[in-house]
Amino acid sequence: MQGSRVDLRVPMREVQLADTPAMFGAEVNTPLALYDTSGPYTDPAARIDLTAGL
Repeated sequence: MQGSRVDLRVPMREVQLADTPAMFGAEVNTPLALYDTSGPYTDPAARIDLTAGL
């Protein structure tokens, strides 16, 4: 996602949303981009040494 400042990068995740049930079928919900505040803890490639501190 491109913002107004090229020197800032914010981690984002795309969340897939289920369709909303409606009277005649369903309303399609588009994916939603959210800030990823989990840091490196959800990155399977990250090597984290908790004994070294945050």
